[in-house]
Amino acid sequence: NIGYQGAAVETFVGTLNISNSTFTNNTVEENGIIGAFNTVATITNSTISNNTIGNAAAIDTEGNGSSLTLNNDTIYGNTAANRFAGIFGEDASIANTIVAGNSPSDCYITSLVNYGHNIIETADFATLCKGGQDATTLTGVDPKLGPLTFHGGIFPTQTPLTGSPAIGAGSGATPGSNSVSACTALDERGFVRGAGSACTIGAVEADQGAQTPTILPRSHGASGS
Repeated sequence: NIGYQGAAVETFVGTLNISNSTFTNNTVEENGIIGAFNTVATITNSTISNNTIGNAAAIDTEGNGSSLTLNNDTIYGNTAANRFAGIFGEDASIANTIVAGNSPSDCYITSLVNYGHNIIETADFATLCKGGQDATTLTGVDPKLGPLTFHGGIFPTQTPLTGSPAIGAGSGATPGSNSVSACTALDERGFVRGAGSACTIGAVEADQGAQTPTILPRSHGASGS
């Protein structure tokens, strides 16, 4: 997809819910592969990777009443002409999410609620994502992800490689429970999370042997040509 603003998804008011989706190879002239303006946006179990942004932010949330909630997402390898290639917005909460490898920087959030267990590679994360410090969030760290390809499920995803700091570093709360820091019960592909240990940070659970994925509805993903 190629667009002026909000190349894959753009909303100007209301509520936006995205889950179990991959957005890749999209190009936007201004801001936002996902543009959520005056919108309450929730993105879960999704991969936003290898997109090109003319100005700033693969995810752009701005305007009156806008907020962004991220859980078990991978926002990786996006490129912007301005400083913030990953996330730009005013109010956000984040848990169990990877925001890394975005050039030239990963995020800028005016007010961030950090529920923990994240990897933010940008070393100046605390300055750029204000209020975002948390002892379980790793900063200045490479998440060591594999290439974007098919690893089961409907859409291409990026799995953590051997030695990735994402493996087993997610929330210790029961996946799918009501805890604000809990991982989702299933990953983007429909594989069970956290079997016998803490879950993996990001959209994809680390390999736990042979699993039969739960079939999830095909929705929301966007891959540019």
